[in-house]
Amino acid sequence: MGFDETFNANQMGAVESLVFSDKAIQDDEQKMIDFLNDVEKKGVKMYSVDSSTDIGLRVTGLGGIVSLLRYSVES
Repeated sequence: MGFDETFNANQMGAVESLVFSDKAIQDDEQKMIDFLNDVEKKGVKMYSVDSSTDIGLRVTGLGGIVSLLRYSVES
């Protein structure tokens, strides 16, 4: 899921946990900070990864954000 899909899933309360790369914040810092604050308010488990590490490179390659959903959502 990319940022837009994760954003929509979060609006529905479907996101259970989220992993994001520091590169995702660099692209549009204010938008990402606002999104992460909203995610945190909903009690979602969040994990940040450094884009210079192996897992960070993988997350960055997947769009900079990866989420695990509580239930399936229709796009």
